[in-house]
Amino acid sequence: MDAAPADAVLAAVRALHFAAAILLFGQFVYATAVSPGRWPPRFFAIAATSLVVLLASALAWLGLEAISMSGLPASEALSAPTLGTVLTATQFGRVWLARMVLCAALVVLAAALPGRAMRFPGLALSALLLGALSAMGHAASGRGTSGVVHLASDAAHLVAAGAWLGALVPLVLVLGRAEGVVEATRRFSALGIAAMAVILASGIANSLFLVPTPAALVGSAYGRLLCAKIALFAIVLAIAAVNRQRLTPRLSVSLPALRRNAIVECCLGFAIVAIVGQLGITMPAAHAMGR
Repeated sequence: MDAAPADAVLAAVRALHFAAAILLFGQFVYATAVSPGRWPPRFFAIAATSLVVLLASALAWLGLEAISMSGLPASEALSAPTLGTVLTATQFGRVWLARMVLCAALVVLAAALPGRAMRFPGLALSALLLGALSAMGHAASGRGTSGVVHLASDAAHLVAAGAWLGALVPLVLVLGRAEGVVEATRRFSALGIAAMAVILASGIANSLFLVPTPAALVGSAYGRLLCAKIALFAIVLAIAAVNRQRLTPRLSVSLPALRRNAIVECCLGFAIVAIVGQLGITMPAAHAMGR
């Protein structure tokens, strides 16, 4: 496979995997923090579908990384010896294995625990599953204390983004109904403020690690992608401000507008995830400068 098409496929697979992990985590966030008294609409269908997509994209990601790392034709790169080497001799592979163990634990607990007893174990496991993605990207390349700080910041960024975007999907479904709308909206608003604050702070920290100078923002492919991500996030923040300040206090008359805005937020959020898929395979300016 040529480099450009291969990179495009890898970016798409990464984005799909991130989206599935975010949706899975968001279901449990909504069930514990936004609507603790009832399951979100279509909880089990969305959670199960997200887990299936996550597993399928994880396998595809592993195969693509094996081809890229080995430099071998697909028929040889996807052989047991090569895959075994990738899984045991690289950080990507070891983290991949650890995350698959988390997936297995999630499935076992879902089968063993009755109903709502699964909420908190599911929340913890899906948070680890999402946060561990930081160890499969650029943040994993750091060393020493700064490397640990970068890794922790990136993990916090992922988990906060998952809490906001993942829980926004069930909120959209709830906003299409009459039952439980007011309480769910108010709880999600508080959750969204906390998540956005963490996303903003951790995003700034991550940018300082990967784009060390203002010139690198426009002078590198990574910086330009990051600018696009920041622009979309700024629009999300503006919509969220309108929702909180103008629409949420007047739910009885503003519910259609609030649901429409929430759908737009979802679309923008997953557009950001698509950019993240590409960012992960683009060399950061700091790495190009040897930092």
